Amino acid sequence: MSSARASFGVSDAASPAEAQAVASAALQVLWADLAWFDIDLTGLLDAAETADAASALREYRSRKWMGRGLSENVRLYPGRNDDVLPAAQALVGRTIGSSGYAEPDRLIFDANDEGTSCWFELTEDQAADVVATLSRSGHASTLLVRAAR
Repeated sequence: MSSARASFGVSDAASPAEAQAVASAALQVLWADLAWFDIDLTGLLDAAETADAASALREYRSRKWMGRGLSENVRLYPGRNDDVLPAAQALVGRTIGSSGYAEPDRLIFDANDEGTSCWFELTEDQAADVVATLSRSGHASTLLVRAAR
């Protein structure tokens, strides 16, 4: 696999469902490269279409009190939390914030504002894997685009 990374994002023409598909595929491909992955569950436990996936991540919430309740932020560690990757993938295009970091503290996955702001740092091989995943699920390969960072 090549190691040089380039910036990618989601096409401006993508629908919310298409942005979700790209973010999910990118997270799948980048998972093994991440030291940790953070996702904000705010509002996701209350929405019918995201409640199951958010509930699967709920036990991983940080244990600090914010205002009137526990923080809704979750930190996952690839290798240790691989079993909940599908739940995280289901939420990355619907959360107000998610980010994945490679060592040492290098942001390589960023999906925010319900999928309207997505940025990924991928190798060429990883970009090809994201496109292949999109194609297998019936999505256009043009949804993943090179982005300026």
